Amino acid sequence: MSSLPKALRDRLHAEYGLRTLELVRKQGARDTTQKFLWRLSDHSLIESVLIPANPALYGEASDRHTLCVSTQVGCPVGCPFCASGKARVLHKQYF
Repeated sequence: MSSLPKALRDRLHAEYGLRTLELVRKQGARDTTQKFLWRLSDHSLIESVLIPANPALYGEASDRHTLCVSTQVGCPVGCPFCASGKARVLHKQYF
């Protein structure tokens, strides 16, 4: 982003990094929900889930989706459809 001051860009570059995720597994369901299992650079695993809108909410099919992305290894919420919630919180992710 060249619109940021150079000193700020240098500091961001020095203190933060972008790491790629490795897709380990992708699962789909009849309602088109998709679950993704990702491996981080430290070999920890996180999940993301892409959930289609419920047609009952809109009265017809919709192209709306909800995306749930783990920002930590493990999760305190415990959603029954998510493997991340079945593990205790181990550490936060900074992408």
